[in-house]
Amino acid sequence: MHSLFGSWFPKLPGLQAIVALIDTVADSCDPKAAEIVGGNYTLLDNGTTLLYECPRGQYPHPTQFRFCKDGNQWSPLTGRDGRIVQQAVCQAVRCVRPLEFENGVFETFQQFYDINQELRFACYDGYQLRGSQIRTCLPNGKWSGETAICDDGTGHCPDPGIPIGARKYGTEYQADSTVRYQCSRGLSLIGSKERVCQRSGTWSGSEPECRSPFTFDSKEEIKTKFLPSLTEVALSASQGASANNKSDQLNIYFVLDASQSFGRTRFTKAKEALNKLIEKISSYDLLPNYGIVTFATYSRIVLSTINPHSSDADWVSELLSSISTDVHELKPGTNIGSGFRCVYEMMIAQDSEEKRQGMNPTPVSTTAHHIIILLTD
Repeated sequence: MHSLFGSWFPKLPGLQAIVALIDTVADSCDPKAAEIVGGNYTLLDNGTTLLYECPRGQYPHPTQFRFCKDGNQWSPLTGRDGRIVQQAVCQAVRCVRPLEFENGVFETFQQFYDINQELRFACYDGYQLRGSQIRTCLPNGKWSGETAICDDGTGHCPDPGIPIGARKYGTEYQADSTVRYQCSRGLSLIGSKERVCQRSGTWSGSEPECRSPFTFDSKEEIKTKFLPSLTEVALSASQGASANNKSDQLNIYFVLDASQSFGRTRFTKAKEALNKLIEKISSYDLLPNYGIVTFATYSRIVLSTINPHSSDADWVSELLSSISTDVHELKPGTNIGSGFRCVYEMMIAQDSEEKRQGMNPTPVSTTAHHIIILLTD
């Protein structure tokens, strides 16, 4: 169209602007061609990104985002099995079923559970119930309460239980015994895949959880669990160490999504949240070394933990506030793995620097505590 108009009317004033507008309209993706059944959509990034939104208790299947490819078509809808889906649909959030429950019974057994449905647990004679007797399927795809466990109290460690959606391998709970977990197909394991009964009578690691792709933490859970967990690790790292003693280091890495799907608004809010976190950690008189990574298709290290200013909270906050997504705009994908590789590169660089200073073994690989905080959609 552009060459045709240009050859016919090469000197008409304002024609180039009109042609450019026509080209833009012709090359844009039509959101009407990508509507979601049962929900709505929002256009982001000047109409190049489409965000699906569903009513409470439902989620967009098979994806929440679509991108305008080559200026004229939306990215394909691909399910977890790799098959192409013809149209996005809002599907009901459901909770996963128990695969195993030891030393007791539960009701009612179903293939899946709808929101507000309940599971009730009871133990055989001689076993004591720990955890929640009644659990309810919540709108975020998780079960209320805690894992129900029937324990006879004979082990060196208490029975670690079987989270809903998981299988447990190992029934010995004596010192140095090991149990392993595996989630049902299609679920992701969050927490420790393997746990060891320690001499102290506690299990190593953390209790695993099996999650569906659409499962998310509620704001209440984040408020009650995230900061106490973070500060517990931070305070543990600082016990007995003065501010100038680097023998028991704490490194906190911020891995921040700068991709097209995350968007500028979320990116700004994420920076604000991290700055509040830095302020909170500083209130405990802690001096961790901070590392900052931004990622899209590729990643970049904004701040390394070996930078002499990396433990200066005010300086780090100013640097964090100044970064933008601009450097990633030409390659706007979402490569989380690349972001984590940058964290690993920081660890390697710190290891080399500590070896150069004559430290052997190096603190970064032995006594240092590492916290990685990933912010993404």
